[in-house]
Amino acid sequence: MPPYGAQIPVEDRWAIVAYVKALQVSRGAAGSLRFEAPLGRFGVSGDGSYRDAHDIRTPSGRLGNTAIRTLSGGLGVGRSGRQGGAGVGASAYRSAYGIPGGFVGAHPHGVRVEIQRLHGEGQADYHPRGAMRLTLEGAATRYFHQEFEAGGDLGVEFGAITYTAGARLHTAPRGFLRGGAAGLSAEARRFEAGGLYFTPSTRELSAAAYAFQKAQAGPLALEAGLRLDGRRVSPEVAARGSGLGAIGVRRFSGLSGAFGVQAPLGRGLHAQASALRSLRTPGIEELFSEGPHLAAYSFEIGNPDLRPEVGLGLEAGVRWASGPAAVRLTAFRNTFRRFIFPRATGAVNYRTLLPEYQVSGLDARMWGAEAEAAAAVGGAAVEASAAYVRGRLAPGGEPLPWTPPLQGRLVVRAGSGPVQGGLRLKAAAPQRRVYRFEEPTAGYAVFSPFVQARRSGGRALHTLDVALDNALGAAYHDHLSRVKSIMPEPGRSLRVLYKVYL
Repeated sequence: MPPYGAQIPVEDRWAIVAYVKALQVSRGAAGSLRFEAPLGRFGVSGDGSYRDAHDIRTPSGRLGNTAIRTLSGGLGVGRSGRQGGAGVGASAYRSAYGIPGGFVGAHPHGVRVEIQRLHGEGQADYHPRGAMRLTLEGAATRYFHQEFEAGGDLGVEFGAITYTAGARLHTAPRGFLRGGAAGLSAEARRFEAGGLYFTPSTRELSAAAYAFQKAQAGPLALEAGLRLDGRRVSPEVAARGSGLGAIGVRRFSGLSGAFGVQAPLGRGLHAQASALRSLRTPGIEELFSEGPHLAAYSFEIGNPDLRPEVGLGLEAGVRWASGPAAVRLTAFRNTFRRFIFPRATGAVNYRTLLPEYQVSGLDARMWGAEAEAAAAVGGAAVEASAAYVRGRLAPGGEPLPWTPPLQGRLVVRAGSGPVQGGLRLKAAAPQRRVYRFEEPTAGYAVFSPFVQARRSGGRALHTLDVALDNALGAAYHDHLSRVKSIMPEPGRSLRVLYKVYL
């Protein structure tokens, strides 16, 4: 989607970026074109992209009915002045892709999914004296989703029209205050469903008021924020769903907030800590869903009795930097009352042969840590990261569903001048702590060497990226995939990406 027109830089010449990508793993190709141009006091930007790929090939063989075709494009225009600016943008997206079949939890011959999305947005900024800035913004989105059986019959369709609006006032630094913002936002959404999806037609209205402020107290940098949310979810016909119980109007409201502090410890070392209270109010699908969602391999069942999810979190960490070397370590712990998530029930819907997922609100705990590091070693640039998270449901201490295993990434890049090369490593440990209806996954390590080259000629800059993804052809599975038992990740693939900047 193009940026807001008010954010388009008005320069003295056009800027054009184009790329072409070849995908060997699915025998496909993708391309994109983006431009930014000055037209007097106005700026214009646009983009378009296209992707066409055949069935994915995995180390276990070709995975049928996984082809995809996607087309998207957008246009934005804006004008900037001494006291602000304004702009509008619009974009369209269309995609069609296949879902494999032939196993429990899917249509016997697979399904075809088609998605359409239209989006328009606008933004205006006003800052007459530089001491404060007022931003107004609005957007409208139309989303439409259809799922077709192998014979062409419509199985499921649903769509939503969403309108959003907001106003935000930015304040400049003054005294020990280092700038902040306060604002209002609102959203109106209408949801419709058809086919075998029995979620009732529903309207949803939500609004929020918020404020955020930075401050400096001696060596300490402080941040604080507060937000009030309200939501009203109104099915058009109050009724009793076949598996949901009573369906009626639901109203929610509540406060969320956060406070953080950062302190220098000397010798390039800084410490930070924060505490937060989060609020999540349930929406249409979580309250009133009832029907198959073939694209997600599930029969979804909402919960009209859900209450807002409330989280309390603590986070602490340190970061260190010295020349080209930097390290960041962070640890966190969160507790939730009525954690909202789709919980596998272990049952299979007899009409669709899909596993049932019931939206639930259960108390939960979650904790973990993240680490990042970067350094120059022997003429090579090295970047590494790792993340670990663990969660439990309470009471009982069952593992939290859909918890990723310990995982990490390593990138080593060497070379100087117009040509560089290197190696990317993606790895994960086994995940054996799983919810009762989940499947464990094995650990893996995936190596992907790459070469990057660039060349300037006249006004143009050319870049070429060549990578051999999963060079050793490792067979591995993403633990967060609902179909990991039959759908391994892509195998060895040669990827070529060419870009030109004009």
